Amino acid sequence: MLERASRIIAVVDGSKIGKVTLAKLADISDIDLVVTDESADAEEVGRIRAAGVPVKIVQAHEN
Repeated sequence: MLERASRIIAVVDGSKIGKVTLAKLADISDIDLVVTDESADAEEVGRIRAAGVPVKIVQAHEN
């Protein structure tokens, strides 16, 4: 499915940024934009940006 997408936007809970998991959806170089919340670790966000991927930080709404 990702191979057919014209753009890949990863929407990630800030608490998950920088965590290692068993599952991998895509390489960082395949992602066009990361959208996350202000709880994301600033150093990890910097690493993503250094890899050439724009990161948009949004305000999380609590339910």
